[in-house]
Amino acid sequence: VRNGKKGEKGFLLEMPVYRIPDAKSVIFLLLDRLKEFLLKAGTVIFSISILLWLLQNFGFGGYVYGQTEKSFLYGIGNAIKFIFYPLGFGNWQASVALISGLLAREAVAETISLVCSDPAALFDTVYSAYAFLAFVLLSVPCIATVAQAKRELNDNKTFVFMLAFEFLTGYIVALLINVFGKIISEPNGLIFFVFGIIIIVTVIVGLSVMLKPKKCNCKHCTKGECKCKITAKRNTTI
Repeated sequence: VRNGKKGEKGFLLEMPVYRIPDAKSVIFLLLDRLKEFLLKAGTVIFSISILLWLLQNFGFGGYVYGQTEKSFLYGIGNAIKFIFYPLGFGNWQASVALISGLLAREAVAETISLVCSDPAALFDTVYSAYAFLAFVLLSVPCIATVAQAKRELNDNKTFVFMLAFEFLTGYIVALLINVFGKIISEPNGLIFFVFGIIIIVTVIVGLSVMLKPKKCNCKHCTKGECKCKITAKRNTTI
C-alpha cells in the first residue's frame, strides 16, 4: 500500500463488518449483565450490612444494648471525624459511611440509612451534602479498583501518588463546595462571592501577564530566543 509518496509504505487497517444487533441478543446481553451486577452488588452490600450491624451493636464489653457510643463502629468513626470538619460533615456516621465506601461505593447509602434515621441531620447545610457527594465520587475508589490499579501501575511511588492525588482532589473540591456554599447562604454572601471570584480572576490574569515572557523581534533574536542583552553586553565589553 502506498500513501502517495514514492518508496513510502502506508498503513492498512481492515475494518470489520458492522451489523445492527437484533433485539433478542440485546435483551439477553442486558439481562446477563444485570444479573451479574445484582449478584455482585447485592452480595457485597449484604455482607457489609451484616458487618456494620455487628460493629454497631458490639463493643469491648460485648453487646451494647442500643448504646451506640460504646460500640466499635462509633469508636472508628469518632477517631477520624475531625478530618471532615472543614467539609461540613464532621460526625462519626458520615465517617463510617465513607469507610464502607472504600469496600464498595454502593454501600455508602446503605450505611447512612443503617447508622442514622435522619440523614439530613448529618450535614451542616445542603452544600455540605453536595460536598459529601463530591468527595465520594472524586476520592479514592473501592478496594477492588485500587487493587487493580496497583497491579497495572506496578510501581509503589506512582501508586501512592495516585491515592494521594485522588484523596486531595476529592477533599479540595468538597472543601470549595462547602466554603462557597456557606458564603452564598450568608446574608450578602452572594455579593462577596461574586467580588471574590472577580478578585481571584483578576489576580490570576495579572500574574499570567506579568510572568509571560516578552518576545523581541529585533535582528539579534532568532527562534524565540532574545539575544539583545548578550549582544549589548558584548558591545559594552568591547
